[in-house]
Amino acid sequence: LAERQINQAGFKVQWTRRRPMEPDEWMLNGEKLWKNLEKLSPQVQMIETFPTIVSGELGDCELVLPLKLLKGGQVERAGYKDFIDSCLCAWAGMRYLRGEARGFGQDGDEVDELGMIWC
Repeated sequence: LAERQINQAGFKVQWTRRRPMEPDEWMLNGEKLWKNLEKLSPQVQMIETFPTIVSGELGDCELVLPLKLLKGGQVERAGYKDFIDSCLCAWAGMRYLRGEARGFGQDGDEVDELGMIWC
């Protein structure tokens, strides 16, 4: 449901595969990470975010990211996208805690079985 709503909002979605199709390795790794983090920190509420959508909300962002955090050579530059995505997801988490995040994956009483995706 969340992925369909995100797709309907005009964003490209890497669809979660369902059996009998096998999920991509990066999805399996993400699921393993999620389960391990849940086990290690059960007191922490975890949410799923989608940095591409979060970036569309930046008009409301009051945070400042100093460009000097991006200094470095070619090797460091290769990680810029992941660094920026991490910042966007952290900001989405802050918005979620404030009750300002927009959620995908709920339609009336129906909630996505895999949970909401927040931006």
